[in-house]
Amino acid sequence: MIGQQHLELQQIPIGQPDPVVRRRIVQKASHGPREARGLTANEILERQERQEKRQRRQDERADERRQQAQLTSTPRASITVTETARPTTPPPQITPLSRRLPIRTPDRPRPRRSPTPEASPTVNDEIFDLPASTAPPALGGGRGKRRRNHTARYKEAKEQGLIQDSQEAHRASGRL
Repeated sequence: MIGQQHLELQQIPIGQPDPVVRRRIVQKASHGPREARGLTANEILERQERQEKRQRRQDERADERRQQAQLTSTPRASITVTETARPTTPPPQITPLSRRLPIRTPDRPRPRRSPTPEASPTVNDEIFDLPASTAPPALGGGRGKRRRNHTARYKEAKEQGLIQDSQEAHRASGRL
């Protein structure tokens, strides 16, 4: 009884779940000459042949339609053609040359003449002095850098010899 119940439980497809349908992502097809790949000579020839066949079929269908229309149309005797008279266009007036407008198409610009060497101005050093806003090469006086004030603790350490000469070189007052 236990064995039979065990076999019945084995028949239940618990270990084999239904397959989950996976969604496929399909890229949108891009059409146009920029995205098209280059065709080989055979592919170009096949494409041209298809276009020619399509054009021939369209021409044949158009001819068949015309023939059908002629067969089903009324006989020529019953057709009356009416044309309305329209005035003819007058001939163009010939204007004399003196009354025509001048041609105003711009000509090519003429090349400019380069100035002669005599006409160039003489170079004067006084003209080319530096402007007044230019700073002098060396700044004199002024405050300079901010000096660090030594604390009482530093002074005591210096007197006791705790601060060595190598450390003294890094002090701001030790520099020039």
